[in-house]
Amino acid sequence: MVRGLVVAAVAAAVLATLRSFPAAAQAGAQESSGLSGAWVLDREASELPGSGAPREGGGKPGGQGPGMGGGGGRPPGGMGGMGAGMGSGHSPGGDRQPPSPEEMKRRRDLMREVLEPPGRLIITEQAGRIAFTDSQGGVRTYTVDGKTEKHQLANATVKTRTRWREGALVIETELDGGTKVTRTFALERDPRVLTVTTAVEGGRAPRDMPPIRAVYEPATEP
Repeated sequence: MVRGLVVAAVAAAVLATLRSFPAAAQAGAQESSGLSGAWVLDREASELPGSGAPREGGGKPGGQGPGMGGGGGRPPGGMGGMGAGMGSGHSPGGDRQPPSPEEMKRRRDLMREVLEPPGRLIITEQAGRIAFTDSQGGVRTYTVDGKTEKHQLANATVKTRTRWREGALVIETELDGGTKVTRTFALERDPRVLTVTTAVEGGRAPRDMPPIRAVYEPATEP
């Protein structure tokens, strides 16, 4: 109950902040997208990798925004090999240097953080910007104009681009080693259901890796 009140207060503060942006920031906005509101993951309707069902709130405290899971452990759905392929170092002579165990762990944690869908989500949009608040109160805000911006995750700083495409919100995240994660938020209005599809390409992502499909229903309580 207390956590719900805290998250609701954070979401209200985020909305007030978004309203303070000038009208010029609305360049990438789409009227009445319907994404705003509180959402809860429907695990039975979702297509999640392996047995890694998301924990409530998407992982450890500090995990923020859409698909920000907890650090540690293995990445979802056979992604263990991708960590090794993200930005392997090279010596001045051109010889490939294997990453240290610490670097391997950081890369695995980053993939988990980026790919794991949160259990609960509050979405707020205003003036060409959209904010995601998780159940721990973590907030990440994106400008919906297709331009590159940087976001600090728990395990790395990443570049993102956010835009509307055919009525859906699309967030592209660039990781080390040429890996790109594309997350698409598509709304069905009757009944009201939010489907978040996450696709990984480039780097050492398996070519036959199926997209992660997380289905959200409107939350019945804060």
